Amino acid sequence: MIIHIKNYLCDYHTEREMEIAQKEQEQQVIEQLREGSKEAFHFLFDAYGPKILAFAISHLKNEADAEELLQEVFLKLWEVRASLDSSKNIKSFLFKICINLIYDSIRKKNLSQAYVDIRSKTIPFTTTTPGRK
Repeated sequence: MIIHIKNYLCDYHTEREMEIAQKEQEQQVIEQLREGSKEAFHFLFDAYGPKILAFAISHLKNEADAEELLQEVFLKLWEVRASLDSSKNIKSFLFKICINLIYDSIRKKNLSQAYVDIRSKTIPFTTTTPGRK
C-alpha cells in the first residue's frame, strides 16, 4: 500500500528528516511499480505528471503535443518498470525520458519542415495535369 506523502511527512520536523522520508517513500513506490502496481503508477503520474506536462509545454509550445508526450513518458516508464532501480531518483529518470522525447519531437518537426521546404523549391506547383493542355 502506498503511504500518502502528506500524512507520512507530518511526523518529521527537520528538512533533512523530510528528505529521508521522501526518499524512503519513493523507493517503496518504485518497488511496488516494479511488481506491476497500478496504484504506484497512478501515484507517480499524479505526483510528476503536471510538472512534466508544464515542462513539455514550455519547450514544445503546443499543449496537444505536450499531452501526447506526457503519455509517452509514462508509457515508457510502464514498459521498463521491471528494470527500475529503486536507489535512483525517479523524478530525474522521468524528466530524462521527457527531454529525450522533446528532442525527438523537435528533430522530427525540423526534418518534416526541411522536406516541405525542399519539395516546394524543386517541384513547381501547377494546376494542370501533366500531358494535358
